[in-house]
Amino acid sequence: MLEQLYSAKFLKEKPIYAFLLGVAYSVIAIGASIILFPKDPALVSVLIISVLFLPSLYKLSVMEEKEELKEKGFLKAIYNQKQFIKVYFYAFFGMLIVFAFFSAILPSLATNTISNISVVTIETGQNVTKFYNFTTNQTGNFTGNQSGNQT
Repeated sequence: MLEQLYSAKFLKEKPIYAFLLGVAYSVIAIGASIILFPKDPALVSVLIISVLFLPSLYKLSVMEEKEELKEKGFLKAIYNQKQFIKVYFYAFFGMLIVFAFFSAILPSLATNTISNISVVTIETGQNVTKFYNFTTNQTGNFTGNQSGNQT
């Protein structure tokens, strides 16, 4: 979608625009995931960003691979990847800033149900086993349930 605005050649020449691309893709992904999955949008937004970035990064990597085949020597080929690495870093920092912003503004959306036990533990300062009645048997496996009745 936006990869047509910023071609792979343009991104390679001016990697700072990958920052703007990272910001735009992150805002689109977080907005779409909040609309589609309002209860747990965190992991879905990462998936959407990955899908959005795939065409741009594929075109850029194909272009870099063609240039790499022309080069003689491993170190020279790695050195010529400098622009490609810059594009990745700028895109990453764009996404990082957007995720940090949304995490600060909407902290309930930043935590997903997978890490909810960790958040409860950190907020209360109590051991998670007190909430879920987990105990370990002789083999070291967890036993118990969430209702408070131990098995």
